[in-house]
Amino acid sequence: MEQKIKQAFGYVVQLKAKAALEVKKGQNNPKSLHYYNASKIYTQAIDTIKSLPGSQDLLLKLLCNRAYVNMIFGSFEFAINDCKMVLIKTGHLHAKALYRAALACYYLHDYKKGTEYSTLGITCFPKSKVMNTLHQLLQTESSEFSSDPRVKIFDRIRSVASKVSAMSDTDCAKADFLVENANSYYDLGNILLAINLFSQAIVLYKSLNETKKLRKVLNIIIDLYNSINELDP
Repeated sequence: MEQKIKQAFGYVVQLKAKAALEVKKGQNNPKSLHYYNASKIYTQAIDTIKSLPGSQDLLLKLLCNRAYVNMIFGSFEFAINDCKMVLIKTGHLHAKALYRAALACYYLHDYKKGTEYSTLGITCFPKSKVMNTLHQLLQTESSEFSSDPRVKIFDRIRSVASKVSAMSDTDCAKADFLVENANSYYDLGNILLAINLFSQAIVLYKSLNETKKLRKVLNIIIDLYNSINELDP
């Protein structure tokens, strides 16, 4: 039994190194699937180790790392869920989990919840400059956001993310999630971010031979590129 546990730990350490390599490859190309691949590898490692005795320290690192790559990839709700698991296991005393949860909330424009995380963060870790900076940013955005007419669209983004969090982790579900979020960001006027998300969905649809969905997204992204050219003088 002990030998099997040791083997499992060794396997997880290898997966962790493999995921780190994917992250390194993705640093020069955020639009690539390297971050998503890293997330999948971290998930495999987490599933392998989560029930093993003496695994908490490594499990916390894996959860925080997966939250990081999911946030870069745009899966902010997934990132928050990972941070929540870390905070539950540590009695809400984990600097990275608090910071990343607050930051993910910021990107989702859930400033109220983000401020809750950052407030706890500056209380527990008052010397953290990045935590204090994020806390001030969340407070500022929260006051401006309260009267913003785009709140309904932001609510749509959060509801889509929550819906996908409850879905099975399949590539098709991920692609559909990216498309729905891309449409939401396009509604907000963030064309470049919409193109980024649509591009990632195209890669997934192509790998799944989802021809109908692929053709639809390709037509959308062509229109978006044309709209960008129209904005250039």
